[in-house]
Amino acid sequence: LTIFTPTYNRAKTLEQTFKSLCRQQFFDFEWLIIDDGSTDNTTHTVQQFIAQAPFSIRYYQQEHGGKHRAYNHALALAMGDLFFAVDSDDYLPDGCLITIANCKDKLLHNTRICGIIALKESPDKKVLGKCFSNNIATTTLQELEKNGCNGERSFVFKTNIARQYPFPIIDGEHFVTESVVYDRIGANWSFLTLNHSLTVCEYHTNGLSSNIYNIMMENPIGFMIYHYQRINNASNWCNALRHALRYHAFRTRVGNQTEWSSYHGKYAWIVKLTAPIGILGKCYYKRKCQ
Repeated sequence: LTIFTPTYNRAKTLEQTFKSLCRQQFFDFEWLIIDDGSTDNTTHTVQQFIAQAPFSIRYYQQEHGGKHRAYNHALALAMGDLFFAVDSDDYLPDGCLITIANCKDKLLHNTRICGIIALKESPDKKVLGKCFSNNIATTTLQELEKNGCNGERSFVFKTNIARQYPFPIIDGEHFVTESVVYDRIGANWSFLTLNHSLTVCEYHTNGLSSNIYNIMMENPIGFMIYHYQRINNASNWCNALRHALRYHAFRTRVGNQTEWSSYHGKYAWIVKLTAPIGILGKCYYKRKCQ
């Protein structure tokens, strides 16, 4: 098992992640940390972790380029059969790695499954979204959407499959939402479902979630790709309409400079009809940034 953590100036929160790993009763894993150009004392902090840890830690630094570039970097370096991304401001519930280890044989011997989809929880142990139905052992992302089973999810991928779906790298942009990759994987593979939380999420005032509108406007191509894919994967025209409106908001900002600027999928009629509203969507996002 490779546990991958991307980090950027998060030396303080990394300690909580580290302590949660030390509390696990299973240590047959590597903690792969990709430092995305931190300017705080992350290097010194991780060196202290390495001296104390009952498990392997590998630490690499890269020029600041965004979490998605760190993800691609980690996939190239990962030594585990399974790949589990844990953010630098998140931590693991006690015993969750044993839960993953108990699924390993089932995962590696089922060629139709790409990994595990499980729950996330808040620090007060509230599940962030809906639990899975107990009679669903495997599922696709499309099936979950159809059943209204939404919310935050933890993903553990087979490493050899995850490597087939790297993040797109866009010049001048530093963020691509994870859903771009997860949707591509989910379009071709099923997941083993676990009604267990594998991640505890804490949201910080300087984190991605709190600055999402600024991030959207600074990385419009990445978000345009996300909504383009979501239009194609929509289970009904209503969902396609919702993403088409957002797609046009970013397409209007980007212009016709990319292959994603012209939609040719199954909901082309919806995308064509909603094009005039794109300028309003662009204005809406700009106002949210103020």
